[in-house]
Amino acid sequence: MADILLESSQIGKREDLSDLIATADRKNTPFYNSARKGAIPKNVVFQWQMDKYNDPVADTSETSSGSGNDLTGVSSTIDGTDASVTGGFAESNTRKLAQNYVHTFDKTVGIGFLAEDVSNIAGAPSELARSVARRIVEVKREIEKHMLSRSNAVTQVTGSNSNATGYKTKALGSFIHEDGKAGETSGDMGGTDAFTVDTAFQLTASNTTATVAPIWTGAATTITEEVVQNTLQGIYDNTGSVREYTGLVGTTLKRKFTNLASTNTVTNAVKHVADVVAGGDAQAFTGSESLAADRIRSVTKDQASKSYVSSIDIFEGDFGTITLVPDAYMDNAANGYIIPWDEVEMAVHTAPNLSTLQNNGGGERRLIRAIMGLKVFNPLGFGRIRCA
Repeated sequence: MADILLESSQIGKREDLSDLIATADRKNTPFYNSARKGAIPKNVVFQWQMDKYNDPVADTSETSSGSGNDLTGVSSTIDGTDASVTGGFAESNTRKLAQNYVHTFDKTVGIGFLAEDVSNIAGAPSELARSVARRIVEVKREIEKHMLSRSNAVTQVTGSNSNATGYKTKALGSFIHEDGKAGETSGDMGGTDAFTVDTAFQLTASNTTATVAPIWTGAATTITEEVVQNTLQGIYDNTGSVREYTGLVGTTLKRKFTNLASTNTVTNAVKHVADVVAGGDAQAFTGSESLAADRIRSVTKDQASKSYVSSIDIFEGDFGTITLVPDAYMDNAANGYIIPWDEVEMAVHTAPNLSTLQNNGGGERRLIRAIMGLKVFNPLGFGRIRCA
């Protein structure tokens, strides 16, 4: 065979590398995107006030022979009685101060001068520009993760020891908690809370399916329609408002909502009805038979598009409607928050912002920084399903 140059013997071949860098990660940040961006905080600590109406005062002159409050009304002013300030200004006592810290989120970028100016990287005409764009996304995701966490308001600790930390803003899981703060032990990762919610605005919690409360805690396997209805009723009992909410939920909880479309069907009873319809003896069924229950899911099939729909995105209950939005940054996949967006705000001092750091010859340096804190105007308007 004559000597020929084969492809396998070639030297110096250019690499066939596409000018595309594929990133499969498309996780969104629905809390960061949806929460209102409020007034710029003027200090490390920012404040607001929580308030609520006084409950109707029962007439203590009446006596009730029954149970509950079915007979007791409110008092009536006697004709000719002068107005009294006694108890008349009690409403001022319901107003309480709420506080939180700002939180600093930082990401840095450093690109060596050869990496930026000499190297020719497929899909990245500028390593600096690409790295900055990535870091901005990562800062937003860190904001999302923290705001949905159980972090308490933590005071800054300086020094070089392991306990050193910047100010931490009190997160949603600390506000929406039956203790007005998350656990402070290392296992709970809440940290010592500097700004616990006043007891008048702390929520009640239940760990049973039959008890009404705005916070439900329990195993994900025990979530039922009654649990969701009781959670909504718990919010209603605090607010008196039937309204629309957004449910930011972890992936496991989202699927639990879809499973609410399942119904228990008593197999033997169905068979008995079928026998009666077919002409059988209606007296043959005594109720002593074993009633095995099968789980059957109700699904929707769109005949026009031939699609199979197995998802619940909106839950309409007796006391409100929840639009479900999955969030990949929930602190637990089986947890979720029921959020009225007009009751929450992010106090933004600095939105994710790019700064140029000094280049001493080694290459370009950049800082992406955001400074903001969380403001929950009144926790009584919120609900939570907590499975961990």
